[in-house]
Amino acid sequence: MRVTILSSIADRLARARADNALHHIYTQILDARVAAAGAIGGAMGAPLFGVPVAIKDNIDVAGVPTSCGRRVSADAAPASAAIVTRLESLGAVVIGKTNLDEAALGASGRNARFGRCGNPRLPDRLSGGSSSGSAAAVAAGHALLGIGTDTLGSVRIPAAFCGIVGFKPSHGRLPTAGIAPLYPRYDSVGLLAASLADISRVATLLLGGQGTQQGTQQDLVRRVTVLDATALTSTAPDVARDYRHCVARLQASDDPPIGAAPTLDWQGTAHAALWEVAHEFAERSTAEAPGYRALDDIDAELGRLLARAMRLPREKLAAGRTLLAESAAKLTDCLAGADALLTPTCPENAPRSDADPAKHVAAFTAPANLAGLPAVSWTEPLAGGHSVSLQLIGRHGEDLQLIDLAAQLRRQLGRESPAAG
Repeated sequence: MRVTILSSIADRLARARADNALHHIYTQILDARVAAAGAIGGAMGAPLFGVPVAIKDNIDVAGVPTSCGRRVSADAAPASAAIVTRLESLGAVVIGKTNLDEAALGASGRNARFGRCGNPRLPDRLSGGSSSGSAAAVAAGHALLGIGTDTLGSVRIPAAFCGIVGFKPSHGRLPTAGIAPLYPRYDSVGLLAASLADISRVATLLLGGQGTQQGTQQDLVRRVTVLDATALTSTAPDVARDYRHCVARLQASDDPPIGAAPTLDWQGTAHAALWEVAHEFAERSTAEAPGYRALDDIDAELGRLLARAMRLPREKLAAGRTLLAESAAKLTDCLAGADALLTPTCPENAPRSDADPAKHVAAFTAPANLAGLPAVSWTEPLAGGHSVSLQLIGRHGEDLQLIDLAAQLRRQLGRESPAAG
């Protein structure tokens, strides 16, 4: 990642304040924290010295209230979340807390209290969610790194809509201490950046270990599986077309070898996962279980979703859980014989700002959360000035290898993509 000096962050903060008035990217811009970091200085040799980071506002930052997209409490967080502490120890500078779908349960980037988070690259389109502000902060150039949370795709969906890179590690690889939980079995910290190279560097620092060298002549030979036509029936025609185009280019070169993925009910799995998460969150929040924020004064849209989830018959919830277990097992079995599965990130491109995301917008992202697997998404430029967001899902614990493989695919596709960079 390109390292900046602390003095240059003032320019980024000025742009962040100006953009925030229109795009509602931040719930709080932390000028005082940036000033304190500059006064303290720090080791110039720290790996992320001076790198500006935007933190989703369901993640605690010491001395700053945490809103969870609902309201800014008068109570400041007594300590920072583990991921924030780790990043600051590496020299990163937190510039702000970012907007999100209320309680991190949504995919539009709309928020009744803080405003709809705009999409800096496509102003007439939704930014996606729930980590909308962290993605937008990176897309706008305020932050070089965004930190979000990903339960069913909440990092990868806004990365796709905003045209950047999103990474969800294997479940449990990054600590979630100090983060308001949504559904702990699926919750992960996620990273957002402008490039796979930036994601690779930060993931290597946070996860430990070494990835393969980017851009070498001798790429590792790995096997990738892809979706068949039945998996794309509910995908927007332009996304399905561009995904098939990328697959065809990879198949033509046989680099890497391409195989077919098993059949999985992607759309049904996404619906079942949403209801499972919403029902669990509503039950725990109503009971004020430890770690959950009580559901007082919630927005009407979220309230309707949670109320509906609480009314679901037990039989439907049980059937959904069976489907979730089956889908997770199929995905894990698929990766027993392959290194990764290539999918579109979302079944649609970013919807218009006055529209809603597809109800199955998490169709391709949610299964990785169910199985606890790492997944990385990036925007692939195509001829004619348009692009498609692709996702690669890998085996548990092989996070850095997955990012390296994504970079290998980008290089392979980029050999025929004049806009690739």
